[in-house]
Amino acid sequence: MNNKVVEVVFGNSLYCTMKKSKLKSNKIILFNTLFSVSNLSKINEYKLNINMNIECYKEEKNFEKEIKLLDKYIKENAKIRVWSSHKTIEPYLLLLFIVNHIKNKNIDIYVTYSEELNNSITPACLTETELEELSKLEHKINEEEQKEYSKKWQNLIKTNSPMRIIENNEILSIDLNYLDEYIINLLKEKGITTISKLTIEIMSKYHTQDLIIVYFIDKLIQKEIHDKDYCVVGI
Repeated sequence: MNNKVVEVVFGNSLYCTMKKSKLKSNKIILFNTLFSVSNLSKINEYKLNINMNIECYKEEKNFEKEIKLLDKYIKENAKIRVWSSHKTIEPYLLLLFIVNHIKNKNIDIYVTYSEELNNSITPACLTETELEELSKLEHKINEEEQKEYSKKWQNLIKTNSPMRIIENNEILSIDLNYLDEYIINLLKEKGITTISKLTIEIMSKYHTQDLIIVYFIDKLIQKEIHDKDYCVVGI
């Protein structure tokens, strides 16, 4: 392994913060892949289609460019480090995908888990200094872990459910209406609330992208699911 370090990250927030930290001298590969709500049937072609009618994700997502860049650094025998979490679905799915991709390439993979620093739910919520601190808590993924993570990823591809979430420390493959009852019960509990407050409440249990949660709330509103005892007003 040479001295080059490649940071593999999910999301613009983490990417931008890392670019402001001392880690900016490393190579950073940004993945904006919503594996949690994508059809995985074209995953081997590095293409994703979102299982939701979200305006900014209507077109097929192609991340072949990111993979080619990753493979280039692998051939150069660089150190690959994935920034992940056991609490938030997207960075965890990215870890599974990367491990599965690299498993037969005879290269070491390292990972940081955000919860190991101040119990943070995702690397995206960390400051520049905290990212630097977390980098010192990296783990080398051993052979057994690689097999375990790869198997998990292959099972997700095989099942190819409309959505994946983390619940009780386990990945669940679910339908898109899975959260409906939970959201309605929250509404009954809150009475009158706003979309933003409801989104924050849901995200405190299901750590996923806010636009996904807003999609589910809006879907229920469009179905005109309402009751005299609760309603959603404004944002």
